[in-house]
Amino acid sequence: MELLTEEQRAILTANGKSNEEQALHGKTCDFKPVVKLFLREPYEAWLLTELIPSDPNDFYGLYLADGKEPDFRYVSLSALEAKRGRGGCTVERDIHFTADKTLQGYAEEARRKGRIIT
Repeated sequence: MELLTEEQRAILTANGKSNEEQALHGKTCDFKPVVKLFLREPYEAWLLTELIPSDPNDFYGLYLADGKEPDFRYVSLSALEAKRGRGGCTVERDIHFTADKTLQGYAEEARRKGRIIT
């Protein structure tokens, strides 16, 4: 299964362009995540909101691993595709994920509960 659908990539691209434009005015957007990617063992999850316009392999979002603080960070699609967990498991896309809050909302909830709740 592909980690991103064409529709998700289009939304991530539009969000990235919008945030780049906002940054010119000293602002940023707190988007709802477009896609949730995860690794089962050990548990890691990424909620991605935007593609970086200057590099279509780089994305921005929220990262969470068991026992660690949620972290806003950049990640490359190639790194996610190459990542392996226990037993060789690979990163998957949560096909049932639909965002109901912004990225900041997920980060706040993850800090309280210790994991991304979707």
